[in-house]
Amino acid sequence: MSASEYATALREIADWYEAHPDVPAPSPAPINLFFGDKDELVAVARAVGERLTKSGSGDWYWLRKEFPSGWALEFNVRREQVCTRRVVGTEPVPEQIIPAHTKEIVEWDCHSLLAQEAPERV
Repeated sequence: MSASEYATALREIADWYEAHPDVPAPSPAPINLFFGDKDELVAVARAVGERLTKSGSGDWYWLRKEFPSGWALEFNVRREQVCTRRVVGTEPVPEQIIPAHTKEIVEWDCHSLLAQEAPERV
């Protein structure tokens, strides 16, 4: 879907809400957009032309664009696409339903998308 097609779809949703004023509107929350690879996220960062908030959790890394309305867009990509996985230790996992084993403790080094900089901890 192109950016123009996506904007048209958002306008359709806005028009629908305006035509149905009795439907409760959701509270402001991030609108999550998912991308397949680093190149797509880099294209977002370059096209926006302003500083975006970077964050990550679990297997996901995202750039966030906040709007004055309280809504936000979050541009997501799998963390392994933009970060380097680094095991920094292990910890024992007690026997439960699964046998006892050792679990990796992992941190992610997330490098700048647009410049050659030192990695950021996310």
